[in-house]
Amino acid sequence: MAIDDYYGDKAGTTILQIFTETAEGEPPVVHRRLQDQEAYDTWHLSYYLKEVLEYKRLLERPSIDLADIPRPEKNLLLYLLLAADEELSSIVEIGSSLFEMIDGFEAMQKYIADQGSPLPRLPIRDYDYRGIELSEMLRLTSRVLHPDYKLTLYNAASAYREPVGLAYDRSVTNYAFETVDELVAYAGCAKTALLNTYFSLGETFQSSRLGKTLTYFSLDEFLSKIDKPFHHLFGLKAPGPYSGEDLSLGRPVIEGFFLYGDDATLDGFMRMAQRDPKVAAYFAAKKIEPTDPRNVRPAAA
Repeated sequence: MAIDDYYGDKAGTTILQIFTETAEGEPPVVHRRLQDQEAYDTWHLSYYLKEVLEYKRLLERPSIDLADIPRPEKNLLLYLLLAADEELSSIVEIGSSLFEMIDGFEAMQKYIADQGSPLPRLPIRDYDYRGIELSEMLRLTSRVLHPDYKLTLYNAASAYREPVGLAYDRSVTNYAFETVDELVAYAGCAKTALLNTYFSLGETFQSSRLGKTLTYFSLDEFLSKIDKPFHHLFGLKAPGPYSGEDLSLGRPVIEGFFLYGDDATLDGFMRMAQRDPKVAAYFAAKKIEPTDPRNVRPAAA
């Protein structure tokens, strides 16, 4: 079933500390120590607020280029999907944090205007934005940062069952869901879904990160249950922890970006990318090429 609390099946404790290292061999002096969801929320509030502030700085600059936009694998790809299909006027993100997606779209609009890009200017203020976010603190901050947007926030994955145009995931499904059926239901609520998720090339299995349950979904089982085409776009191995056990436990896996949706949306998405030479160059550099995921070779463990 969906994991609607912070840990799920707790495998450790999340700790956030600020401390001073003194003379060699002396124990550090701990000034503040947070743990569990408070530690996670505090770190992520700082991390994503810095990102939002970077977008604000970009919007104040006389001109920006595509290379200036943070996280193009999210902001650019989602913008292209929206541009490729005008029916995608509602968007849901699982693990929406501060809903910095909106700030990314504003930066995309500025890039298009500043550089005379042939990409269309989309009615981003008219879209229906929906976020699934466990943290009350992050949900509140999302609202404070985006008062002029239609923003509906849900406190748990199990609380969301609405049909939507476009669904997005940045490897949060692996923490929120424990079964393939739950992932199928999330993708299936959307006409199109951009998923950055972790798949097992064997059976579904569970690992852990930050003490939280982390599920690798069986790719074969997932493909047997979906009702739309599913393509691997790029990526094989996601960044792991600085130290400690490999998240995949040495098993064959694919940790990449995938697109779920009909062929017309996929074709429109790829054609839209070719309109702008800089976007086309980004696609070439990232080797974004829709591929049957069964034919993708896993990264070495």
